[in-house]
Amino acid sequence: MFTTIITDCKGENETGRQVSRFNAYGLGPTTLIGVESTLNDKATIEAGANLIDTLDATEGKSGVVIVNSAPRGHVKKDGENGSSFCYFYYKKTLIISTVGGYCLSLVKKLGITNKSYLLNTGKVLDFAVSKKLISKNLAENITRSQFRSFDFVPRVAKWLTAGLKLPSSRYSFENIPNVPHYVWCIDAFGNAKTTVFADEISAKPGQKIKTNLGKFVFYERLKDIPYGKTGIYIGSSGLGSNRFLEIATQGKKGSAQKSLKLKLGGKITIR
Repeated sequence: MFTTIITDCKGENETGRQVSRFNAYGLGPTTLIGVESTLNDKATIEAGANLIDTLDATEGKSGVVIVNSAPRGHVKKDGENGSSFCYFYYKKTLIISTVGGYCLSLVKKLGITNKSYLLNTGKVLDFAVSKKLISKNLAENITRSQFRSFDFVPRVAKWLTAGLKLPSSRYSFENIPNVPHYVWCIDAFGNAKTTVFADEISAKPGQKIKTNLGKFVFYERLKDIPYGKTGIYIGSSGLGSNRFLEIATQGKKGSAQKSLKLKLGGKITIR
């Protein structure tokens, strides 16, 4: 069993509390991946891509992945107290995620599941009270909580992994927007991971690709890019045979990021 939390609540206090709670519920060891706390849709692209990488890393084994990146200002549209949560499975892995923004757009694109379930906070808590899983007072406190990834989600994960059937309704990924072609991560070397998959381009290794950032040679591997040159290559991130394209300057840390002014959430257009 493992738990991975992907969240914009990434400060030291929030991290410690979330990790401790999941571990205390026997759902650990728990790790946390912090994404941008910009409170907009771009942060949800980063969260969604990290979800794909986490599913790839854990290979569908028994565990839990939490995604919590909820753009503000969508409360009326998305849920009672912030973006609603849904859950689904990838092999033996339980995923509980906010549905706002692009958190699940790559799951939709890859066709990871056709069975997802929307959770209504009030109905779930009423069920928990009726089964004496929590007290009525605690349920009322959770309903009002502004830290649902600490008060609500860990308990939902515990109940679902215990085999309880929580009140839910089928949720269609048709409601999820298609993911735009963006830069979703600038890694420690200044390389840019994009949301473009390798099979979305027709170029062969050695051919040039036209982008909104300029023309770059396409390479199969990072090691194939000549020293000092900037290129597009098939990166290590992705799921199974579906790998994201990356942009890097060989041998010069941060050069691609600086020279091309790459930033998280920047658009990448391949013509």
